[in-house]
Amino acid sequence: MKQLIALRDEPGQFHLPGRETGREQLDEALAVARLWGFERALVLVDNVDDHQMEPAAVWSLARALVADATGLAERGLFLKLFLPASLEARVAEEPSAGAIHTLRLQWNERRLRKLLHERFRAAGTYRRDFGDLAEPGLDDLDEQLLAAADGSPRRLIRLVDEMFHAYVGRLAEAGLAYGAPIREADMRAAMNKVRDDAERR
Repeated sequence: MKQLIALRDEPGQFHLPGRETGREQLDEALAVARLWGFERALVLVDNVDDHQMEPAAVWSLARALVADATGLAERGLFLKLFLPASLEARVAEEPSAGAIHTLRLQWNERRLRKLLHERFRAAGTYRRDFGDLAEPGLDDLDEQLLAAADGSPRRLIRLVDEMFHAYVGRLAEAGLAYGAPIREADMRAAMNKVRDDAERR
């Protein structure tokens, strides 16, 4: 989100004479996309950063995007913002609110299980589930991840991400080849990391 805000007015990443700002370079990228036959671009904006999810902090950045949503859409750039539910009323108070469609996502165990399965299968593996990649005795790994997520899709995705960070780090430190099973220590490291990050907020 911070990067997208900065993209509007700060110097762009590329040296393009006459198109120095991020906004000008964004317009150029959209023009190229149209030449390739794409009519619009969709940008999914999730988090402020990995450790800052207080609604006030999120809104301080999201408000600029909400205010500019109509102008961006006119240039072919459409935003999909994933915001805390507590900010729904603030979005409705903005002058651009009439052009913004809000949808409250409701998560239950069935949807979380489907999300976990889809993330697992996205790479096209023949494996059954995360438990199929784990050491003996950890074949219920999917269930443990779902329980630790406590109903939050964001936490579920973070847990999987941190579990693989711990797994890769452990293998590298031990000089082991990839393909070794996931261990309970990898899962516990992920749970501790996600819990500690939440406590720091």
